[in-house]
Amino acid sequence: NLHRRQLLVVGFVGTAPFSTGSNSAPVAGLMQAAGAGGVSTPVYDLSLRLDGVNAFPNTLGDLTKRENRCFLGGNTSIRSTAFPYAVLTDMARVAANATFDNTDRVWEDVILTNVIAFDVRVYDPQAKAQNVSGITLYPGDPSYDAGGASGASGAYVDLGWGGGSAVAISGSFPPSGFTAFQSAGVQVSSTPNSGTLPVATYDTWSLHYEFNGENEDGDAKIDEGTDGIDDNSDSLPDNPPESETSPPYPVPLRGIEVRIRCYEPTSKQVRQITVRHTFLKK
Repeated sequence: NLHRRQLLVVGFVGTAPFSTGSNSAPVAGLMQAAGAGGVSTPVYDLSLRLDGVNAFPNTLGDLTKRENRCFLGGNTSIRSTAFPYAVLTDMARVAANATFDNTDRVWEDVILTNVIAFDVRVYDPQAKAQNVSGITLYPGDPSYDAGGASGASGAYVDLGWGGGSAVAISGSFPPSGFTAFQSAGVQVSSTPNSGTLPVATYDTWSLHYEFNGENEDGDAKIDEGTDGIDDNSDSLPDNPPESETSPPYPVPLRGIEVRIRCYEPTSKQVRQITVRHTFLKK
C-alpha cells in the first residue's frame, strides 16, 4: 500500500488540548499506541515536535532541523535520539509501525494499493548517457558502464549510483572521478553518541548546527565552521573542511523523479507512472 499523510504546519494552536500559555500539550494527549513495539503516532494531522514530555506544533523554521521532523523526533522507538537523528534502519520495524496499519487511521491515508515498486530519483546534471548497440542507457540501466559513457549529460539517478564509501566531512567533495550524486555523499556522524546517517541520504540540512553552541562531531571544539578561527591551519578560516558537520550532499537538488509501478489484479497488467518536478526557477 502507498500511504500519504499530510501534516499541517501551524506555529500556534492555542486551544485544548494545547496549553494557551506555553503552547504545549502532554505527549500522552497527542499520541496513541500503534501496536507492536509500542510505537506511537500523532492523533492529529499536525506537524509536532517533542520537547521533554510536551509536544509543540512546528513552524517552517522548526522543520529546517532534522530532529523536529516526522519520524525523526516523534518517538525514540522509530529514530535515533542522537545527532544526526537518523531514521530507524530496521525497515521491518518501520513497515510494521510507520505505515499506520496498526492504528485507528488504517486506510485513511492509503492512496494506492497493489504497488509493486516505488523509486525516488534525483537529477544528476553530470551523469552521462551511453550508447550501446543503438540503445541509449542511463545510470541504473542494465549494462550501463560509467567509464564508457560519453553521451549527453543529465539524467535522473539513484543516490550513490556509482557505489563507494562516503567521504569524510574534512575531505574533498565530490570525490575525484565521481559526480556529486554518483558518490555516496558525505559521512555525517556524531562521535560521542555514535549517531550516523546512512550513506546515500539527501537532506536540505540547516546551518543551525554550525552555531548552536553544541559539539556535534565530538572533537572538543564547538561550531568551528563559524568560529572565525583557522582550525585546520590551511590559512582559510571557516571554509567547508572546517565545518563541524555537513549536509549529506552539499549541492543543490535540481529535480526529483518518482516512479510508481502497480499491478492490476483483474487485467493482470502492470502499469508504471513517472512524475518529475524541477526546482529550477522558471
